[in-house]
Amino acid sequence: IARSSRSLEPFLFDLIDRFLPRLGPTRLLEVGCGHAGYILYASDRNKALRSVGLELDAHVAEMARHTVQARGLLERVEILAADVREYRSAEFFDMLTLYNNIYYFPVEERIELLKHLHSLLKPEGRIVLTTGCLHGSVEFELVNLIHASTKGWGRLPEKTEMLEQLRAAGFARPCAMELIPGNKYYAFIGHRPR
Repeated sequence: IARSSRSLEPFLFDLIDRFLPRLGPTRLLEVGCGHAGYILYASDRNKALRSVGLELDAHVAEMARHTVQARGLLERVEILAADVREYRSAEFFDMLTLYNNIYYFPVEERIELLKHLHSLLKPEGRIVLTTGCLHGSVEFELVNLIHASTKGWGRLPEKTEMLEQLRAAGFARPCAMELIPGNKYYAFIGHRPR
């Protein structure tokens, strides 16, 4: 699944271009940063960006750290092997991203997860979450089958369900953008109110 999700990179790079400021100090938290490709792209785009990438798999986090070090970005990018549900920060973030991983959390835990993420954002900070939704492409139906039948994970959300979960967690102005027409692959955006 992780390898196949790389095919979605062009859509996510476009999303970063759209929502991440090009200039000025910005703090980014990426949940499930994997190989750190999106953080590196964002760091190239905004030279004042400071990022924290969380990755549950310690081996993958170590590989991402090596990549960040090779790019000379250790002063701006921190990669942690951590479960986001246990992560705390003394500083708030301007932007928080979850790319293609909400289905790694059981449906009944998602509102609490989103409330925790909400608490990590500055006022007017933004969450950008991408996921395929139920009854989408064959690829997303396969992802749904795997995740819905794996203990500790969850099924894909429905579009309206994801919007309601963002609202229930306290996010203002939640909206969904279809990233691949007809595929039910969306970016969900919400803001922490002032």
